[in-house]
Amino acid sequence: MAAAGTHQTTIQNTLIFICLGHVIVQCNMAILNLAIYRIQIEFGAYVSSLQWIVNAYMLAFSALLLSGGTLCDRLGLRPTFLWGLGIFAFGSFGTAAGTTIASLVVSQALVGTASALIIPCSLALIARECHGNPRLRARSIAIWTAVGGAAVALNPVVGGYLMTIAGWRNAFAAEGTLCLVTALFASRYISTTARNDNARFDLVGQAFVALTLVGFIAAAIEAGRRGLVEPLVVGFLLLAVTSGVSAFAMGRRRGVTVLPLELFGRAGFTAAIAVSSVTNVTYYGVVFVLGLYFQRQHDYSPAEAGLAFLPFSLAFVLASIGGGWLGSVFGPRLPLIVGLAVAGIGHFALYIYMSVSSGDPSIVAFLLIPVGMAGLIAPAATDILLGSVPLDRAGMAGAFLNTAKQGTGAIGVAVYGLVATGGSERLLEGLKLSFLTSAILFFLALATFQLFMGRTAR
Repeated sequence: MAAAGTHQTTIQNTLIFICLGHVIVQCNMAILNLAIYRIQIEFGAYVSSLQWIVNAYMLAFSALLLSGGTLCDRLGLRPTFLWGLGIFAFGSFGTAAGTTIASLVVSQALVGTASALIIPCSLALIARECHGNPRLRARSIAIWTAVGGAAVALNPVVGGYLMTIAGWRNAFAAEGTLCLVTALFASRYISTTARNDNARFDLVGQAFVALTLVGFIAAAIEAGRRGLVEPLVVGFLLLAVTSGVSAFAMGRRRGVTVLPLELFGRAGFTAAIAVSSVTNVTYYGVVFVLGLYFQRQHDYSPAEAGLAFLPFSLAFVLASIGGGWLGSVFGPRLPLIVGLAVAGIGHFALYIYMSVSSGDPSIVAFLLIPVGMAGLIAPAATDILLGSVPLDRAGMAGAFLNTAKQGTGAIGVAVYGLVATGGSERLLEGLKLSFLTSAILFFLALATFQLFMGRTAR
């Protein structure tokens, strides 16, 4: 009995600190989106420069996530988690003290690198502590997910008020302080783990994946200012294509690859990755443009902009809670189909409403988006993905899903940011175009899933 009680306490302590790590990761993106406009005013920066700040974080996160999982195995979960928190704190303080756009880009790249260590370690720690107890593991994952969802909802409001009262620099300094406090207590209460020296780290493949993402994102960002035919833009595209082909070819030849190439032969895996990619492209792209719209078009303070996002964020949390239950009752295929339709209808309704009205986006149509994305698409896509791969490849499949989400989110910021350049009138037209583009993407994803993958991905 005493041993069982001690183990229960260990699980609770571990869950507290990995949930705090999840909150910290979610916190950075929310604060960054609200700080972007203030950074633009302070530094007199172009929109393309703002995109580099956001995408430095997202690129580092997405490009290093798979290797972060390997490092967790090689170095041990506890030290990797603590290193992640330490690097995150260093990057947050660097952002708070940044004096140039370049320094902000470097600092956010460090924060993204740290996130790529924290997230895979968090899930692996849950698996370790709940080994042999599926119900406990399910409850722990549900708590971890719900805490992250609550952070998504509350961070824009809390971060917005913090920025209004103390400035955007102090908001990032507070984030760094929370990292250090979490690391201090986590070092005392999270137990040590064994290292796996057989875990294989594909350094060459990792470098090519990073160059592929950087090339595509850089081309999308610079095309907004220079045009598609400029040598620099063409060079970035060539870098992306060459690196992607090289990663694929070298992985096949060497038998060691950072990309799970063999899994793409499974329709369910491919469907889940494609649908999740569409979801994140539209989500991060629209949120980026909306953040500029609220603060530039209406002259909102960061706190007011955070409150403007609150209905969306709360619906996101509530939909996330209900989505898992729907999947357990109906299976993943039906909720995914309905979710794609709902998200597409929500974006199209916003486009129509803002085309015929001079007011802000309709709240009813606005709320359809998180219901479709978070409540129906996200849990269903994850269920389909994990159900389509062997158990011994579930970790890699989950890591690649998160990598795809972060990478396509960065693409969304880059591409949708193209329509946010110029004055207020251009921004308003760009917002409407963002809604229309998102609607088209969701309807295309729905048609593709139904025609080519719907029957297989059950």
